[in-house]
Amino acid sequence: MDRSAQRRVDAFAVLRLTNEMVTIVDLFGTELHEAAFSLVAAIVEGFQKSHQTVEVFLSNGSELVVHFLRMRFRLRSEAAQVVAYAKPQSAVAEFLEKSPIWSFHQAEIGA
Repeated sequence: MDRSAQRRVDAFAVLRLTNEMVTIVDLFGTELHEAAFSLVAAIVEGFQKSHQTVEVFLSNGSELVVHFLRMRFRLRSEAAQVVAYAKPQSAVAEFLEKSPIWSFHQAEIGA
């Protein structure tokens, strides 16, 4: 296949939907920082008529916070922490033994 004809995904979002709320569960991509504002804008626009609130959980100090604030999301208090597991004796397990803490803050936009 000609490489110029290949298509790729620069960034994507994983969403959880209820009757009233859309939760952005994860944002990921090779070009996420460049695509984040447009991706979040598309999510908000796509669900603003059918759902009352769009929320997201961001790690403390995340560079993506600025994109959500530009979209009029409001920061909330600390919401959750990550519990991670890795295969024993792996490089990730060694990292986890240093007790890293990932702190998440809730942000939401809605009526």
